[in-house]
Amino acid sequence: MESEIKHRRGTGRERVYNFIVEFIKNNGYAPSVREICAGTDLSSTSSVYMHLLKLEDEGKIQMKKKSTRAIKVIGFQFCEDGGIGMKIDLKPCPYCGGIAKGYIKTVESFKKIHNYYVECTGCGAATERYTTEFAYSINGKRFQQMTKEETVEKAVNDWNNEIFDTQTRLLHMSEQEKILWYTADLLKVSWYGVNVLMGSLRWETAWKLRKMAEERKLLCLSSGKDYDLEVVADELLHDDTVRCIVCNYLEEIRNSQEESTNGNR
Repeated sequence: MESEIKHRRGTGRERVYNFIVEFIKNNGYAPSVREICAGTDLSSTSSVYMHLLKLEDEGKIQMKKKSTRAIKVIGFQFCEDGGIGMKIDLKPCPYCGGIAKGYIKTVESFKKIHNYYVECTGCGAATERYTTEFAYSINGKRFQQMTKEETVEKAVNDWNNEIFDTQTRLLHMSEQEKILWYTADLLKVSWYGVNVLMGSLRWETAWKLRKMAEERKLLCLSSGKDYDLEVVADELLHDDTVRCIVCNYLEEIRNSQEESTNGNR
């Protein structure tokens, strides 16, 4: 009889825990005690509360007193703009050793767009932001929209494999790596026709570099080749003139950023 009662209690606790997890995944916030009671067919809110206390003792959840929805599931990531709502395991930040968290950032556009990403709470290192609204190539296959679970998985995998967004990578690059990255980026602007303001510093520098690459037979539009522009950039940078052009471009960018920062003070 005693083991049967323990089994029933364990089952009830499991139902409560699973309901909380599923509720958060679907809604982005924790359920109230009454909602848990209704969703698990338990006899009363006091029964639910007893299971919640046991789950807290087991280290599976945290509860905040005097709040109807303040249940936090350990292992979930919660943040200002909502939680990812999935149990995720994140490695410490490789740059500062800080704690990483999953985030959802909502952007108001033609509709509400939720951006899923991972960011370090210490130094701000982050992954790219992924949404369920736009198509991505998944594992090299055809482009398709991702589900919420897939966007979260993509962001988590990026973080754990140290695949970061451009801003993070640039902050931690050596000067030589930055020169190579910017050279390749400028070549992409002129080669792929990236939408850049005509006559701007970026536009003019990009087309100057493309012309120099074509003159050196490193690029040829009629060849039909799928060029690796980082390889082209690396080859192009053997020319001191090219290196000087890119370094001047970087200096202009830094000066512009400093002026903008000083102007906002």
